[in-house]
Amino acid sequence: MARLTPLFMLALVGCADPDLDGMFTQSTVTAGTQEDVVTALDDLIGSADDTVRAALPAGQDTAVTDLLVAAWEGGLDVEVATDFDQVDDPGIQALLAAGVPVTRTNDGIEYFEFVLGDDVAWDSMDTILSTSFVVVDEMRFVAANDIGFDQEGTRIILEGRGQDVCDDMLKEHNQLMGNGIDAADSTSTTAYDNQAKSIADPRWRYPLRTGAQLEVWFGPQERVTKRIIDAVYAAKSDVRVLTDEFANEGLTKALQDKAEQGFDVQVVVGPRFGETSTALARLLATDTPNVRKSRVSEGRVPTVVLIDLEPARDDNVYPAKAFFLSHDLYSAERLYRSSPVLTDQLIDGVLYVFEDASDRGGIGDVAPEVDALLEVFEEHQSRAGGL
Repeated sequence: MARLTPLFMLALVGCADPDLDGMFTQSTVTAGTQEDVVTALDDLIGSADDTVRAALPAGQDTAVTDLLVAAWEGGLDVEVATDFDQVDDPGIQALLAAGVPVTRTNDGIEYFEFVLGDDVAWDSMDTILSTSFVVVDEMRFVAANDIGFDQEGTRIILEGRGQDVCDDMLKEHNQLMGNGIDAADSTSTTAYDNQAKSIADPRWRYPLRTGAQLEVWFGPQERVTKRIIDAVYAAKSDVRVLTDEFANEGLTKALQDKAEQGFDVQVVVGPRFGETSTALARLLATDTPNVRKSRVSEGRVPTVVLIDLEPARDDNVYPAKAFFLSHDLYSAERLYRSSPVLTDQLIDGVLYVFEDASDRGGIGDVAPEVDALLEVFEEHQSRAGGL
């Protein structure tokens, strides 16, 4: 009678059912508070074994930086990229005092604009690091619309795991860290004023076990605001936009074009509306008569865009898309009527897109990530008043 050899027995073990969790990116989207972000980061960083990589736009919330200092002092390999203008925040000072490697990014830019034949400039307050995520052990992450600031308002928290998506986040983080002094950030331009920052990876779509597809796009090199504009033009039923500041001429025109064609288009802005450019804000207020507009009067407002949640006019239900962006909807161009404006071309940020790829019957039947972002929109709309 033949006997199983150890090698054959090992081969049988290799035929075990595959680990599906390892084949898919996992994600959970929740809406919460600043304290909820800290709780998620505590769970993440507290369970790290080797590495912690943080893109931290600010250090006002010392509860976040305390976690990073503790990880560093506990022997973990920690690196932090932060915004140049936030270096005096108490949390950033604590990181520096502890010896944590910190790179300051987005410290302004000035160059000769060939179109105008003149010098143009943006100071460091207009070149922004909005990228907000922490990746541990090259496998697990927490991202949010806001990490490190202490103002009140809704936080969108994305918790997940997956080697592919974390690998791409780490490529982005490595550019922001640079050599520890000079980062390859949004202000890195060529001699012809073009974006010098490289695209992190050609891979951008990550399948989820919930029936949705996750897309991750890194701005400015992947032009995140333009992707939203393109999605608005491609909408087959409804469009809903939530953002604190709205200062984008192209998106304004896209929304009005869709609304004028009879599509349901809604926009909710926040307290910062009109602060960066009164001229661009006026376009939304006056040039979109067919768009339903309202405004939330207090609290930090996240940027969320929802496309095609309702059945279309042909009675078909198309894949719903939910966008979650780490910064407001600023200008997609650098100049407005020859004057420099706050632009997403000079902002480091991340756009997360959830596309519901499953069969669904309507607005109440979407992937949980899409539904969570819909709830964020509806909560803000419920307390919004006139624009």
